[in-house]
Amino acid sequence: MNSIILTDYKNIARTLDMCKRFDAKINETIAYIIVDNSAEESCRKYLETNGISYVAGTFGEKKTYEFEYEGIPFTVVDNDGNKGYAIGNNVGAAYAREKFNSRFYIFSNSDLDFPYETDLGLITNAIDEHPEIGIIGPNVLYMGQNRQNPRHFRGIWSQMIAGDFNSRWFHCKFNDKLNCLDQDPKEGKTDWVTGCFLIAAADKFHEVEGFDENTFLYAEEMIISRRMLNKGYITYYLPGMTVFHNHQGVDNRKMRKILHKSMRYYYKRYEKTNIFLLVLSDIAFGITEFGYYVFHDLIKVKLLKKG
Repeated sequence: MNSIILTDYKNIARTLDMCKRFDAKINETIAYIIVDNSAEESCRKYLETNGISYVAGTFGEKKTYEFEYEGIPFTVVDNDGNKGYAIGNNVGAAYAREKFNSRFYIFSNSDLDFPYETDLGLITNAIDEHPEIGIIGPNVLYMGQNRQNPRHFRGIWSQMIAGDFNSRWFHCKFNDKLNCLDQDPKEGKTDWVTGCFLIAAADKFHEVEGFDENTFLYAEEMIISRRMLNKGYITYYLPGMTVFHNHQGVDNRKMRKILHKSMRYYYKRYEKTNIFLLVLSDIAFGITEFGYYVFHDLIKVKLLKKG
């Protein structure tokens, strides 16, 4: 049985609701694995508060809870704290590897909608026809409109140095020149795909040792595609499957620092970027963040208060 793996941080109701909507649109049985990334066992508490009976168990040193929701079987693996996207999904994949004979894993966010019937056979067929596939990404539409797949690898200049100024000071006006989005999307080999709904061939995922656990959040999809490529496996764009990504975004200093740290790690570890450009990216990040703080947090906010 193939598996869908979701990490949850204190939002189990939304995660279960998305899984219910997904299950209504697919044409085969799939295993639902939720990794609880909270330190408070929020998933277990939700089950008990809502009178949902469960069977407690263990997976290694981790607690597990098996239950049914709206007639769908689920397993929650308690991850003992928020350890990030990479570690959480690796835990889910390890559980799937032990409990199910999956050919592929779907790593999914919970902020998705599925506008059409979803034929999971398309994934199996693609893997059968192209045994070199390591990663698959569907047609992902941001808020149902703007395409998010497929993507190109691009250098640190466009993605971090100029990219920071573009996003913070110029409000993404130069995306057409700096964006990594492929402007001529076609089914087949691509560089990487967004991680909100990312499909991995299970055997190859474990061969490359899964997601790089040195990142907490962001850049993980670029890294897993690089890991696959280093082993001779490709990332494949599958436009016959469509997903709506209803991501609202979190724009705060903490998240921007996490993004910068992850991207910097990617370019240092996987692109072998020289130290001069890495330091330059740090400087660009510092300048743009300081400028944003001055003009947005100090000047703009004060003007709004006066108005």
